[in-house]
Amino acid sequence: MATPLSVSLDLPADPEAAYALLTDASYVQEVGEATGGIDVEVSVTPTDDGGAVVESRRALPAELPSYAKAMVGDTLRLVETRTFGPASADGSRGGSASVRFEGAPITISGAQRLAAGGPGSVLALDLS
Repeated sequence: MATPLSVSLDLPADPEAAYALLTDASYVQEVGEATGGIDVEVSVTPTDDGGAVVESRRALPAELPSYAKAMVGDTLRLVETRTFGPASADGSRGGSASVRFEGAPITISGAQRLAAGGPGSVLALDLS
């Protein structure tokens, strides 16, 4: 059974500006690199309903015990996909998020919601 993980990120911008940032390929690239990512590749695909699909591929150093490193190598390759739906009247957006680890039977996925709150907006993720 998967362990649930709930995370929220306060963003100092209204939902419209926060959405623009979270779907900006340059910003997503910078975040991937700033968090230790190697060979970061980002694509942003607008959807017909006014949302977007953001896909980020990157490698991370595998800081694992030797027995686990023997299975995955010196790096972990992951694919993170975030789907944002259309904006509702208040600017909030629902969607989904997932992280898939290439070469390993591990996937983390669940719902995400961007809405007004905190210092401007809150991105809430409920994953398992």
